Amino acid sequence: MLQCWFDVEYHLFPGSLLLCFQFENQQTLDAATPELLKWQKRLSGAMLKKGVILKDMRRHLVFTLKGPDD
Repeated sequence: MLQCWFDVEYHLFPGSLLLCFQFENQQTLDAATPELLKWQKRLSGAMLKKGVILKDMRRHLVFTLKGPDD
C-alpha cells in the first residue's frame, strides 16, 4: 500500500465518509482485494464502538490505484 487517505463532508457525516487505500499497481491491488471485506467490517465495527452506524460499509472503504488528487 502506498498511502491511506480519507474524504468527508462534515455536514453529511457519516454518509459522506470515504477511506481509500491506494496501491502501487494492479498486481498489488489484486493481491489485497480478498482482504477488502475484512477491512470494511473493521471500519464498521470501530465506528459502531464510537456510536456511528455505517448503513453500507462497502461504500465507506475502498482499495484503489488513484491518489487523493486524481
